[in-house]
Amino acid sequence: YPTHTNQWALAGLWPVSSNGINHSNQDKFQVFAASFARKSAHTKERYMFTRLLSENQSGAASPFIAFDIFLKNVTGSPFSDNLYLDEGTSVTFSDDTEPEIIETMEDVLNSIRFGFLKIGSVPLNSDIKTIQGIKCNNQCEFVIYEPNSAKHSNETIERIKERYDYDLVDGEYLPTYGVIKAGSRLEFSRIIPTEDGYKIDYDPEYFALQRTITSFENSIFKIPNAITKMRIYVWIEGQDFDSLETNSDGASVNLVINFVKDLASYEQ
Repeated sequence: YPTHTNQWALAGLWPVSSNGINHSNQDKFQVFAASFARKSAHTKERYMFTRLLSENQSGAASPFIAFDIFLKNVTGSPFSDNLYLDEGTSVTFSDDTEPEIIETMEDVLNSIRFGFLKIGSVPLNSDIKTIQGIKCNNQCEFVIYEPNSAKHSNETIERIKERYDYDLVDGEYLPTYGVIKAGSRLEFSRIIPTEDGYKIDYDPEYFALQRTITSFENSIFKIPNAITKMRIYVWIEGQDFDSLETNSDGASVNLVINFVKDLASYEQ
C-alpha cells in the first residue's frame, strides 16, 4: 500500500539483533546492526559497534525482513479469539541445498528469529485509509519466536568449548542477550562456566535477555472481531551464540509462517 515501510532482503539475510519494542506505543521493532574492530594488532579479541537501523522508508536490500499484514476476523465472537502460530511455521533449507552447505550453515539457521508485532484493530466496516493507518495507541504487543532454540551444530559446540571452555550439548537451551542500545567499543557477552552450569556475563546498559517463545502451545495474541494490523519480522539473531564467529557462503531457505485461531471464546 502507498505508505508501507516493508523491508526485503534481496541481497540475503545478515546478522542483526532485536529485543522487539521497548514501549507499547512503538510500531516497529528496534533492530540493530553491528560492526567490529580488533582491540589491537596483536590479538583476535574484538570490540563491537552497534547502530539502530531505520525503517522510516521501504527498502529492498535490508539485512532483515519486515512486512505488514492485515487479519480480518469475522467469526462474530463476543470475545476476542486466540491467535496461535501453527505447527507448519518453520525455517528450513531449500531441497536442493548441498549437504556441505547445510553443514556450514546449520548454526546460522539455528539463529533465525520470527517477530510478531500486533499494532491495533479497527471495525470491519472501516475504509482502506483507516485500515492502513492503524496505530498502536499505547496497545502494541510483540512476541519473538525462536524455532531452533535448543539446536546446536557440531561446529557451534566445538566453538563454544574452545572460546569459553563450556561443554554445550545439542538440545540445551542457551539464552540470547540482544542489543537494546547503540554503542561503541562494546564487549561481547560471554559464557562463564560455574559449578552449577554457567552464567552469562554481559553489559546490561547495551544488552538484555531476549525473551522468546519456543513452541506453539500458547496463543501469541488475542484478536477481536475486527481488522487487525500486524508487522512480521524475520532475521538472523547476531547475538545468538550459535551465530557468533561464523563464516558461510549462504544458502536459500524456506520460510513458512502459519496462523490458526481457536473459538474457545464462544464458551465464555
